Amino acid sequence: MIVITAPTGNIGRLVLAGLLESAPAGEELRVVVRDPARLPEAARGRVAAVTGSHADPGVLDQAFAGADAVFWLVPPDSSKTPHEAWTEFTRPAVKALSAHGVTHVVGVSALGRGTPLAGRAGLVTASLAMDDLIAGSGVAYRARQTRIARDAGAEDPQALACQLALVYDGAAVGARMDRDPQVAQVSRAIAGALVDAAITSPHSSIPE
Repeated sequence: MIVITAPTGNIGRLVLAGLLESAPAGEELRVVVRDPARLPEAARGRVAAVTGSHADPGVLDQAFAGADAVFWLVPPDSSKTPHEAWTEFTRPAVKALSAHGVTHVVGVSALGRGTPLAGRAGLVTASLAMDDLIAGSGVAYRARQTRIARDAGAEDPQALACQLALVYDGAAVGARMDRDPQVAQVSRAIAGALVDAAITSPHSSIPE
């Protein structure tokens, strides 16, 4: 059985759609969702839904019972510190993974591990700490961001990680402090330019 968290979000809905199309015959799918009415029509009758937040230990116990694999996605929450929003949010899940013998977890994380900014990059640092927390439970864990960058053809994934860490953290601070609705659009444009340059240029490097 595969459990999908945040199945109605921008990323989770794509994961769910992919699994509905490609999961082996007989593979059970279960979602953790606050409002089952928001699930896509294609999922109706084909997935089991556990209603609630995947920050709730009781919901996690119900969702992870009998599961072999979990897709783990932390929802954005600007009202909390990065540590609270990523690491502490995930801590009950780690306990439930161990308690129910889940063997595989795929998560959405951040670029930046091994770079000079990894230990002081706010949301990115918290995300990497979440990775360590999950991996430390003994499950086979795969975080998707770094591999995506490499597969996309980035000549220097670490340089791209360093640059995107600054944009990501700056965007989060700007949105929280200035409440400027254009922050997301500007940050997306900057990130896109950085990614394009990293993929097309053979001379990317981590800035001094």
